[in-house]
Amino acid sequence: MAIHGGQRAASQLRRGRQALARRADLTAELAVLKARRLPVLVLWGDKDAIIPRASFDSLCAALGSPGEVVSGHHSWLLADPDAFGEAMVAPVSLERAARRRQGGVGG
Repeated sequence: MAIHGGQRAASQLRRGRQALARRADLTAELAVLKARRLPVLVLWGDKDAIIPRASFDSLCAALGSPGEVVSGHHSWLLADPDAFGEAMVAPVSLERAARRRQGGVGG
């Protein structure tokens, strides 16, 4: 009995997180990031069953970022940390170069 109850609780928790992720309104927070011109790379796994593509697209639009679609599920970066590292190399390198050109920190 306890195993079935535990499985049921885990399933309910997963559904609750999915609903929260789909309903979260980050408009104010995203506006602050955009206004501060902070570099943000939006990554989304093409097999993500938690965050829908429309949410990814909205997030990119709110930030003014093209975003990047990668191959993987919701937790792809945990399952394939090498792919996450590869996805981050180019944007981080570009940001460092831009800061050096501007005489900023991080170069």
